[in-house]
Amino acid sequence: MLIYSVCYYYGKNKLNNINNHLKELNKIDEEKIFILNVMIDNHDLTYHNKVKTELSNYIDLHNCFILTSYNWGGTILGLWMTYKYCYGKYDNSSYLVHFEEDFGPYNDKWYEHSKNLLLSDDYIYVGESNLGDDDIYIGESNIGKVKTKNDDRRLTYKGFRNSIRLGDPEVWTSGGFYFTILGNLKEIEDKIGIFHKGNQNTNRKNNYILDGIDIGEVGFPTLLYHAGFKFNALLRKTYFVHDW
Repeated sequence: MLIYSVCYYYGKNKLNNINNHLKELNKIDEEKIFILNVMIDNHDLTYHNKVKTELSNYIDLHNCFILTSYNWGGTILGLWMTYKYCYGKYDNSSYLVHFEEDFGPYNDKWYEHSKNLLLSDDYIYVGESNLGDDDIYIGESNIGKVKTKNDDRRLTYKGFRNSIRLGDPEVWTSGGFYFTILGNLKEIEDKIGIFHKGNQNTNRKNNYILDGIDIGEVGFPTLLYHAGFKFNALLRKTYFVHDW
């Protein structure tokens, strides 16, 4: 079984991003569910229910589940929401993929190759990554780079100089894609607790570097690394497209 999860920002409400993921989901010929984690710049639960109804009426899919949250944690919060909704409802051996809404596959091999890489070693998840700015792509490997230290200029770019760092060294993959097994997320929770360590009352859009990067796409894998977990990455340019 596949749990296909997407983190979606209602502030922009780009329905085409939902359409693209549904098209990709329809290519997978096995038992599957679709989860849309909707981030909303509003605490009002009545408004959340209105958004749920609107999107439920838009998505013509019986096995679709819409979850909403105040927009405080972004993609990593969405992964947490999917885990908390699914754990105990579905078999722990179910595969789970989690995407940013505007990031997705253009190569139909992504699912097969994600499973193969995940099971090739004792990895807790498989992400995606470009090569570093100074790396040269050699050969036919489809493996991306697990990044650390000054990759992506984490130590030298002026916007990151005062960043919150959840470990030394920081170790991460890029933030568009996370692939794992449902039971692995329980192991993660047991070690680090909630996946995103941000302030639940602070809107993520007001401090994207802190909530989206420092304690999001960089901070979450860094916590995993220092908890003793291993992870790897597919090469972005081989499988995925951003801003599709």
